[in-house]
Amino acid sequence: MLPPERLAGDTTDERPLEDIPHDILRNARCMGYLDDVDFTGVNYVDALRKARDDLLSLTRQLHGVTDDDERQLRSRILRNAHGLMGTTMHLLDLFSVSVTRELRLPFYSRDFHSDGHDNRRRNDLLRFLMTALPISSRYGHYSTQRVLFESRDEKRTSILGAPTSSSEHPIGELIGQWTIVGRGVNRLVPYLEDVLRNPNELQIDGENFTEFRVDFRIESDWMREKATEAVHRMSTRRGRTANRQIVCVLSSFLRSVYDVCRALSALPRLDEPSSTALSTDDCRYAMSTLPPNRILPGATPTQSKIIHALFGSDGPLIQKELAERADVSSQSIRNNREALLLFDIIERADQRYQLTFDIEGGSPVTPWFVKDGITLHDVLRDATRSLLEDEKRLSDLTDSFGSAFYWPTAIEPITDEWSWMPPFIRYVGAYVCEDFFARSLDNGQMGVPTATMTGFGDFPSQTSLSSFNGT
Repeated sequence: MLPPERLAGDTTDERPLEDIPHDILRNARCMGYLDDVDFTGVNYVDALRKARDDLLSLTRQLHGVTDDDERQLRSRILRNAHGLMGTTMHLLDLFSVSVTRELRLPFYSRDFHSDGHDNRRRNDLLRFLMTALPISSRYGHYSTQRVLFESRDEKRTSILGAPTSSSEHPIGELIGQWTIVGRGVNRLVPYLEDVLRNPNELQIDGENFTEFRVDFRIESDWMREKATEAVHRMSTRRGRTANRQIVCVLSSFLRSVYDVCRALSALPRLDEPSSTALSTDDCRYAMSTLPPNRILPGATPTQSKIIHALFGSDGPLIQKELAERADVSSQSIRNNREALLLFDIIERADQRYQLTFDIEGGSPVTPWFVKDGITLHDVLRDATRSLLEDEKRLSDLTDSFGSAFYWPTAIEPITDEWSWMPPFIRYVGAYVCEDFFARSLDNGQMGVPTATMTGFGDFPSQTSLSSFNGT
């Protein structure tokens, strides 16, 4: 991305490392390793690579050290990692390279989340983010961390003077984006919002301090517009187009934009871009290339395997064939098929199973609820009526189920009774409600919250006009 030749300005007209004085790079941007080399593009790349190798070497030293030594070593590793990451982000920013950092926490719910605010791992994660975010943000050429939060006097005095804050636009910028990936990681959002409301202490009395803010959005859970964008961009790269039905099918079975991209990347690229539209057959093949556990996340393993096996079949399968392809027992299929049938994900006719959206005679077959005017409320009410022994409960507003379907629809009584329901609610939502994925099942309501605007820092103090008159 940034070979030595580009850093040195040999291949393009971009020469920020030559055009911008090194005092600004060192003492405003706070980029490291500039003092360690006789600066050339090659030397700087070598210095950054050495810093990376030294950091990796430190991590290998963690094994076999005492507790006290381990704490000191971990502190040193994090300090060096923050410095190297910040330097790299500012360097890429100078060359107008947009970066998305991905933080993978595959077992967030297990390892980082527990009731209350005393979870040590979660608090460590929040401290990491509250250090990394200001380091990788800027106000003009100035490091946000150094201007707003740096507590060490010697570091503050090394800043290249205080930045001039514009009262009209005292807004800094977060460099690039952060993506945190993992099951249940959306539960981190309220804790992150809380620490952002009470961030590291602003050093308002420190030398070279200037007030400004860095604002950004926090988007949690599956965002429908992101999936739609991913489908269209990946389709274009494969030389195809995609319509709303394709977005619905992929969104109904997958709960990660990453999985959408991975699936579509398996499609062969057409030699010449065309107006050929993706078909549901293309979707089936694309999703069959993913591991079964990526299909309808939250469902039972057998349910995911059943769907995955049908993705790869050329037509309906009898139960024995389906069990063999899914690598499950026939009894397991019988135990797990009812929810799939209830929400019209699969059909069973003449002892054969097939996906509802399979192709028959060239025309796509869609679930029964894909009709104008059908809402998620309607589908959930219908499913609840099928599951309840006494459907009169739906008409009784004093009953938890009767009140659940009195607008706005409440999810909590339904998921409390049938804990297996959420992945199927999401499946239906992909078809019947364009904005469904912009909200979380965790809030218990069918509302549609917006992304949260947050940030850190503060706006410059305003001087009242009366103070100029001495009143």
